[in-house]
Amino acid sequence: MALRLLQRLLLLSCSITAIAAPVPAVERATSNTIVLPSQDSFYQPPTGYESASLGAILAKRQIPVPGAIDSLAPGKTQSVWQVLYRSSDDNGQPLAVVTTIFVPTGGDPNKFFTQSIAYDSSDVDCSPSYTLQSPSTTGPDSIVIALALSSGWYVQSPDFESYKAAFTNGIISGQTMLDSLRAAKQSGSFTGLSANPRIGMNGGSGGALAIEWALELQPTYAKDITISGATLGSLTPNIANVMHTVNKGPAAGLIPSAITGLAQASPQLQTYLNTNLISSTAANFESANTRCINQNQDYYNGKDITAYFKNPNFLDDQVVHDLVQKVGIMGTHGTPSGPVYVYKGANDEVSPVADTDTLVDEFCNAGASVTYVRNALTEHVTESVLGIPGAYAWLDDRLNGVPAQQGCNKVFEANTTFSLNDLSKLGSLATALMAALQSVLNS
Repeated sequence: MALRLLQRLLLLSCSITAIAAPVPAVERATSNTIVLPSQDSFYQPPTGYESASLGAILAKRQIPVPGAIDSLAPGKTQSVWQVLYRSSDDNGQPLAVVTTIFVPTGGDPNKFFTQSIAYDSSDVDCSPSYTLQSPSTTGPDSIVIALALSSGWYVQSPDFESYKAAFTNGIISGQTMLDSLRAAKQSGSFTGLSANPRIGMNGGSGGALAIEWALELQPTYAKDITISGATLGSLTPNIANVMHTVNKGPAAGLIPSAITGLAQASPQLQTYLNTNLISSTAANFESANTRCINQNQDYYNGKDITAYFKNPNFLDDQVVHDLVQKVGIMGTHGTPSGPVYVYKGANDEVSPVADTDTLVDEFCNAGASVTYVRNALTEHVTESVLGIPGAYAWLDDRLNGVPAQQGCNKVFEANTTFSLNDLSKLGSLATALMAALQSVLNS
């Protein structure tokens, strides 16, 4: 019955390695109280952390199993840990970043999965390590985490924007993602994870951004990391094109979130904003870094974001242009060494499908193994949800040691139903996914 209901709902959607001296990890008290990251000392690194190697664990603490995850997969989570680890920013300066690791009950320590959450905010208090603890966080990301735990996979979700909340800075996002894998591989003494597990990764939209950048940077930044497979939904390969596309629309709030996020990791951009925002409305623009994605979508809905700037073509100004070229354009830093599965809606109203088409072609021409599933009937958010069963089935094979198809494999679809084979792997969580999609459609 749940299967038939889900299929009916989906039909509806078509109408709408550095080596350095070690810094001992600090064992911090188990947390039973949810404290905002901006007010939580756990997020602050210990003295001397700068000398630690990339991915070194700086601190750890056990937290209660989030109620939302336990409600979706009762009894499937043995423990949950927050880990503070060493990483670096786009200028090679040290960062301390938090990841949340879920230990499955009776799980397979050789299977490690990253769910990269699209938190799309320049407010550190919107980081996954905090929001995942909310009992109301039962959207697609929580469903995927619950599904992975039910499959016996170890799971993590890193705060890849870092404490700087550098939303859309691809280099920071990719490097912190790779260093989270290094940290997790060192966590066996308290998580039980193997030191050399198969690694799978998934993310949609802003979550896919971090994984894609990790895939590009891995051959040069983290040669010690082998990624068995990564799935990327609703990619945003060019953030300048995203800004042009969403301006004056319901997703216009992504622009001030992105610009303030970039500025928090770039003093040059912040100086530019100080002199190039129109003074009477500058505070309204910069207040984006005090809200999470949904609140910013409401606040800036339909607004012309260029009206906040003295120069409406601010993306062409050298400071902005140069930074976007460095940290906001995919396909310019390397080619994934492991297999990749990309799922994208042809009607994506946030990031033009042509940008993903081009990126896939670049990777294919460079010798990467890419499966590209392009759906003619979906758009940005619905494809991020509708693509989950296919992505999960593909990742399940990778984590079970089944080799991916070599070369470039393009699949052009024109439907909004799941294959029964892919859907069957969701089990009882198919109903939860149905509810999540209904919420997406209602919004």
